[in-house]
Amino acid sequence: MPGSANLSRPRILESERLFITPPTLDDLETNFRWDNDHQLSLLDGGRFQPRTRDEVREKLVKKMASTSFLHFSIILKSSGKHIGNAVVFEISDHDRRCRWGIRLGPEYNRQGYGSETARLIFHYVFENLNMRRLVSGANGRNTVSMQFHDSLGFVLEGRLRDHRLIEGETFDELVYGLMREDYERLYK
Repeated sequence: MPGSANLSRPRILESERLFITPPTLDDLETNFRWDNDHQLSLLDGGRFQPRTRDEVREKLVKKMASTSFLHFSIILKSSGKHIGNAVVFEISDHDRRCRWGIRLGPEYNRQGYGSETARLIFHYVFENLNMRRLVSGANGRNTVSMQFHDSLGFVLEGRLRDHRLIEGETFDELVYGLMREDYERLYK
């Protein structure tokens, strides 16, 4: 789908420069590119596993049908370009907590889109889902991710030592938390 056609997609939440919307098969090409980006997969804390277009399509179809994960595409309002994805998962209505993650295309990093998306997701999590706690993780060697979490007001709550094995190297996983009171103090 050309970028301008993305502008007609439903807007779950929007900010000055972007909006989040449910994923569609129109996101296939960007997801295919990002899923096959070796560096991006390592930053995400996963192992690099190249995927065919059909495998990425199947994964995207599963995301669209999921009821346990809330998947969002991040769209630029100025051009309609699909610039990233966000997910809310491990949603516990009983404990009123969940986890989240974000992936931006490498060309959209360090332009404030991650923080802008985070604010939308935080609003969704604390206002729409009525959660009391949001948990996030980061690769212990990804200093950009650690700085990102700090800048958003997350508190480092724990370190899982040598938790991940990626390409023969072990990495700590850092666990961050953002409580409702943090959100209300920082974002309302």
